[in-house]
Amino acid sequence: MAGSLDGRVALVTGGATRIGAEICRTLAIAGARVAIHCNRSKSAAVDLADEIHSQGGVAFVVHADLANSDEREALVESVISQENRLDILVNNASIFESVLIEEMTTEAAREMWVVNAEAPLMLIHHAIPYLKSGGEQKPGSVVNMIDNASGRGDWPELSHYCASKAGLLSMTRSLAQELAPQIRVNAVGPGAIMFQDWEPEKKRSAILESIPMRRQGTAEEIAKTVLFLIDGPSYITGQVIDVDGGWSLSG
Repeated sequence: MAGSLDGRVALVTGGATRIGAEICRTLAIAGARVAIHCNRSKSAAVDLADEIHSQGGVAFVVHADLANSDEREALVESVISQENRLDILVNNASIFESVLIEEMTTEAAREMWVVNAEAPLMLIHHAIPYLKSGGEQKPGSVVNMIDNASGRGDWPELSHYCASKAGLLSMTRSLAQELAPQIRVNAVGPGAIMFQDWEPEKKRSAILESIPMRRQGTAEEIAKTVLFLIDGPSYITGQVIDVDGGWSLSG
C-alpha cells in the first residue's frame, strides 16, 4: 500500500480488536507501517497483521502489559528496534467496567487509572525523542482515545472509568502546549460505537434514543477521524473531536 502516510511508522495500542483494529487497517491503507500492540489478544493481532499484509500493507505485532511500567518502555523500544523510527502514537488501549461506588476497591480504581491514563502518559514520555525527530516541518502525532465519558457527568457506576478518561483529556491539552511545535497531541471522543456484551438491551435502546443522529456509530468513522488528526492540517493540536452523533450535546 502507498498513501499519504507512506514510510511513517505508527504504534496503535490495543490495536488487535474492535476500534483499535479498524484504526490499524485505516493507517495501513494510508501507507503507514503499523505496530499492532496487544496484551491478551495475540492471536487476533497476528490475524490482523496477516490481513494487512494480504492487502499489500505493512504491519507487525508487539506485546506489552500496559499496567507494567517496564513493559511500556520496552514496547516503544521494540518498535524502534524493528523500524528505527516512530512518527505516530495512538493511545487506544483501555479497560472498561461498571462498579458501584459501594463496591469499589483500591485495586479496581488503581488499575483503571494505570491503564487508561498513566500508561498513555508514559508511552508519550518514552516516545518523545522519536516523535520529535521530524522537527517542526514534520511534527510527530499523538492521538488519545478519550471516550465521550470524559466530558459527561451522568454515567453512574463508572466513576473510576470517567475519572481516568477525564485525566487523559486534561493531559492531551497540557501536552499539546508542552510538546509543540515538534509534536502534535489531539484526541478523539467516541460515543456509542461498540456496546459491551454485558450491557442490557434496554440500556442500549435508551442511549440510542438520546443521540440526535439516532444510530450507533461505526469503528470506521472513528478510524477516519484518527487519520484526519494525523494526516490533516498540521496546525491542529490540543483539540478533541467527539464522534458521537451529537450525544455530548445533551449532557
